[in-house]
Amino acid sequence: PLVFDVKSGDGYDKFKIAFNEMYDTVEKSLETITKKLKDVRDNLDWFKNIQDLQTDTTKLSISQVEELKQYGRFIIGCKEEKTDFFEERKIDDLMRAEIQNGEKCSKMKYEELKELNSNLVLIRVQQDHHHKVHNFIQVFSKLCQICDTFKKLNECGHESYQKWSHEFEYGDPEATFEEVEKLYTNMDSELKTFQEQLENKIKQCEPLTNFTLLQLLFLRRKLARFPQMSISDPIYHQTLMLLQAINPEISEEDLKKHIHSNSQDSSSNSMELDELGDILNRLTPNPTIRAGDIPELVTSTFQKGKVNLVKVNKRDIFRCVLSLFKATNRGPAAEEVLCCTPDTTEEQISVFLRRTIFIKNSQQISCLLCPEKLTYQLNKHFIEEYQRLTGAFNTRSSYLLVVVTEDNAASEIASTYIAETRQFSLADPTVIKDFTRTLR
Repeated sequence: PLVFDVKSGDGYDKFKIAFNEMYDTVEKSLETITKKLKDVRDNLDWFKNIQDLQTDTTKLSISQVEELKQYGRFIIGCKEEKTDFFEERKIDDLMRAEIQNGEKCSKMKYEELKELNSNLVLIRVQQDHHHKVHNFIQVFSKLCQICDTFKKLNECGHESYQKWSHEFEYGDPEATFEEVEKLYTNMDSELKTFQEQLENKIKQCEPLTNFTLLQLLFLRRKLARFPQMSISDPIYHQTLMLLQAINPEISEEDLKKHIHSNSQDSSSNSMELDELGDILNRLTPNPTIRAGDIPELVTSTFQKGKVNLVKVNKRDIFRCVLSLFKATNRGPAAEEVLCCTPDTTEEQISVFLRRTIFIKNSQQISCLLCPEKLTYQLNKHFIEEYQRLTGAFNTRSSYLLVVVTEDNAASEIASTYIAETRQFSLADPTVIKDFTRTLR
């Protein structure tokens, strides 16, 4: 069979000729064939090592799942409040597993559980382990969702979730999954209800739109005990500085006077949002945006109550904004412009949209610049948050929202609102230069 050109009926002479040709070929490429055979042997050894390693990983992962099922429980949440109020909770600190086998107790951190989940995803196709692998992956995925929801409830100021934890026994994985899914559904519903109630109150009190939800929770808690704070307490100055963002002239005496006149329950650990809004209303000076309607020159180009998209050359982005405000004969207020960067956060976008939609000022122009610098997730957040705020609340349609993006730059926001593209004539650079001098 090695001499493929020779048939069974051929004589010795033909066999000898064919064999000699094959021998000459082998002799000429002997070094190459030796190397190839060596490579094949090495590859077989490597493949066998990989198979052995995969077998070991499979055995270890399955044994970990079985041990969790027999002796383990999952613990999520955190029983302690944050030492640094504005520090973001990380999922690494919110999930772990404990395995109590007699007197021996071992713990698995989130990263170890995540690695176990990744290993199980790779071997889930093996029929003999499919059921137990599938159960663990389902439960772990839902636990991650619960941790994420807990973080959001914590950050938006829900008092019940400032310190909270829950345990799940893993003895019956299917029953555990039902319990986990039920808890997630309840928490998610609670989050949506709380956010809607919170935003309805924010909508009714404009000064509240100047702060993130986490800052509002901070103010509610700290202002409740501000009169009793020592001036040497760092929180005392942190609270005062936060409020000076809406009124740089605010004094300690003014703040204490308003808190005393407004306080209903001095023993409370947290101030009601309505009470905080009342205090902020009295502390906030007259709006920086002058009253009056937006000039017809602007409204004839842009449509109120919608996202207006403007595409310009990269170097003309700020010229576009200044041209827009030049038409109104005033400079932009700080709360009217959000210039996106890679560091822009989800909460900054939410605050910007709440200010845009909820503030009742007929001359406000809200400008979002450079959405292409945001991540895909933040682009999606802007779109979903805008749709939610304008759809879930009885919002005014008189706001003016302009998104200025770089020509030819790709972003989800620009793609979504491409039909709302407007053509806007920019002012001459000399005119803009003269205009900026008047703003100083």
